[in-house]
Amino acid sequence: MRGLAFSAVLFGLSLLGTNANADIASAIEIPTEVRVGNEAQTAYIFKLPEGDRANPDIILTRGETYSIVAEFGGAHPFYIRNQSDDANTEGVVGQGVASPGTMTFTVTESTPDLLYYVCDFHADMRGNIYVVNAPEAANKSIPLPALGLLLIAGGVLAAGPRRSR
Repeated sequence: MRGLAFSAVLFGLSLLGTNANADIASAIEIPTEVRVGNEAQTAYIFKLPEGDRANPDIILTRGETYSIVAEFGGAHPFYIRNQSDDANTEGVVGQGVASPGTMTFTVTESTPDLLYYVCDFHADMRGNIYVVNAPEAANKSIPLPALGLLLIAGGVLAAGPRRSR
């Protein structure tokens, strides 16, 4: 029975360590203000502290407001779209921004988990936007020790009552 409870705890811990969405693993968190240029008609270039990135998949956090400072010409309007390819307008000021200009995007609790940034004219200029909860909000779920106790209790219950010899 101890082995069953221990296995349940290990199984629970391995689930906590699993990335449910493997695509987000290569995405990068961006600062709340980022300058974005372009490379011809092939890429938006995000100018980040760690270096320039072409069409990166990005991570935004709910509750934050982001400023996209356009450093590209009018031939590359920057839009934030949802999965059905409609412009996502909730929290966005300056949709379709081009240089010189700034788009602001306030990420709310109702912002979808997956959005896209796109150039309205060039299909190669695009990337995924993954929206995540703030770390402190994410930690308000079941604490790890309580989860372990639940898994142990589940293992004990699944094993049945202890029989005396």
